[in-house]
Amino acid sequence: MTNLLYILAWTMIASTIPPALDIVHGLTANQRLPDVFLEAAGRRYARYLAWMLVGCAIALLAWGQVHLSWSMIFIDVFACVPAAIVLAKAVQATWRLYGGGLVTAGVTIYLWSAAV
Repeated sequence: MTNLLYILAWTMIASTIPPALDIVHGLTANQRLPDVFLEAAGRRYARYLAWMLVGCAIALLAWGQVHLSWSMIFIDVFACVPAAIVLAKAVQATWRLYGGGLVTAGVTIYLWSAAV
């Protein structure tokens, strides 16, 4: 169960950071995004989201070192790549930007707070 949650968190990180960084760097020409993401407030949100996901990634690596073996950390992180590709193709960038941070933060908090 914890491996699946760990893979889910890494999948959300890997599929949410690219659209967030696109917004931060102003590379949104080919994406259908709400107008709010094209303004300064949207860029600030995307920058906050990207930093939050980096923080969650660090927390997940620390959790993995405490609760998993290093080989399982690498296997789980590499297992998220195909899942992130499928998620990126199946879910619009807007939904990933809105929900990706919430899911990742929720799973990270759960993993750290649960007696696993």
